[in-house]
Amino acid sequence: MSLRGTTRLRRGSTLLELAAAMAMTAIVLVPTTRLLVRSGELDERLLRMTAMRNACVDRVHRQLARLAHDFRELSVTESLSSEGYPDVRSLTVCTMSPGRGGISGRLMVVDVAVWLDRNGDGVRQASESTYRATTKVARNPYG
Repeated sequence: MSLRGTTRLRRGSTLLELAAAMAMTAIVLVPTTRLLVRSGELDERLLRMTAMRNACVDRVHRQLARLAHDFRELSVTESLSSEGYPDVRSLTVCTMSPGRGGISGRLMVVDVAVWLDRNGDGVRQASESTYRATTKVARNPYG
């Protein structure tokens, strides 16, 4: 008994099989595409937040270096546009005000805030993402 005569070789797919394969591909591809878009958006947010944190720490270190040579009060507002983030701003305040925790002539408070200025007004709002670092520096009594 030979089975050779009863089996036929298929050389192509039917239209129904092709439609089913396309439907399964679409079912997998649409959520995957959404996931890729979301991961790209999340990656952009994480990069911006990392840049904000790094800028905050950098500005604190700059003021600590400056205060080692020049123990004066200061208030500076900057944009991070030169670093590729035009919608990010920073405010650096160095003060000896007792109301902020300083001691006149002896203890300087360094307060740095870096925020995502969504509305572009240059003023930090409570709803805007913010990194903040504060430290204190004592004046060298011998220098």
